[in-house]
Amino acid sequence: MSSASPTNSDQHAVQFWDKFAPRYAKMKIHNQENYEKKLGEAREFLSKDMNVLELGCGTGTTAIKLALSVRHIRATDFSEGMLAIARSRADTARISNVAFELADAQFLSTLEAQFDAAIAFNLLHLVPDPDQVIGEIAAVLKPGGVFISSTFCFGDGRNLLQPIAKLGHRFGLLPSIHFLKSETLLQTMISHGLLEERMWQHGRGKTAFIIVRKPLADPTT
Repeated sequence: MSSASPTNSDQHAVQFWDKFAPRYAKMKIHNQENYEKKLGEAREFLSKDMNVLELGCGTGTTAIKLALSVRHIRATDFSEGMLAIARSRADTARISNVAFELADAQFLSTLEAQFDAAIAFNLLHLVPDPDQVIGEIAAVLKPGGVFISSTFCFGDGRNLLQPIAKLGHRFGLLPSIHFLKSETLLQTMISHGLLEERMWQHGRGKTAFIIVRKPLADPTT
């Protein structure tokens, strides 16, 4: 579970997640079986020599659970409220190879291709521009690196929730939500040069778990 990645101008989103953080930390994962399945499949693509970037790490659940499978995780979020809980959880679990860092969406553009894997659980439907974020994630992966994501794709179902979501956002009860479609999301990843490794959906098709890989560099170039 994770909160949104930020923009400098969206202070409303920062305030929402900071305020929501204590309640969010107490929430049970909606489908623990599917979540554990995602973690298991993620581990198939990770190894102990990998440096990993997590975007929208929220209260640290995923980073802490995957920490022992990799060398290091740079776990970022734009909510200090979320990060404070994540750091406390990592200390309690005695996890020392995860660095929780306050960062907004713009920081991706400052990075080079330095990560073996990137993770974004419950994030892409919340960012202002999913296409831009996916492109920047592709850019920070090393050749052969993987991007592991889980995304609510409300656009795959009936859009009866859309007016409710807009109203909730207007009154500060919900964050801004994109009604993404899973196939469109996958094609966006492919358009940025990423290759499909795995994709499946759950929750009546509204959540898409997608793993894509950045191609290896041409050894002749």
